[in-house]
Amino acid sequence: MLKLPLKPSTFQRRHGISVWESCAPFVDNARAMLIHRPRAVTIYNCLGKPHMAVNAWCGNGFTGTNKFTFLDSLDGSKFVCARCEAAAITAGLPSADELSGKHIHKGKVVAVQICCDKGEK
Repeated sequence: MLKLPLKPSTFQRRHGISVWESCAPFVDNARAMLIHRPRAVTIYNCLGKPHMAVNAWCGNGFTGTNKFTFLDSLDGSKFVCARCEAAAITAGLPSADELSGKHIHKGKVVAVQICCDKGEK
């Protein structure tokens, strides 16, 4: 499995907290629309059960127990977060295309007003 280095977490290593030093280059959050590029991963205890916190290169963060799948390649079923991709490349990491050996679609989530006319005051 391909692993890339992660940025140091802001969490200090202490009893009950584990900070990953590397992981697969992509993370699929079952509750998200995009595949993200992980920047930091921390495991901690929450009410006596292990929880995971994933910080992505785009600035988003996710927590949970078993909703994450770390991937070293992509099948094209979801878009890679365009902001994650740009930030990871700027930080010197290989692109999603380079990591997967093929073109990987990038995308973003956009909020769209649906409740009333845009011209209404």
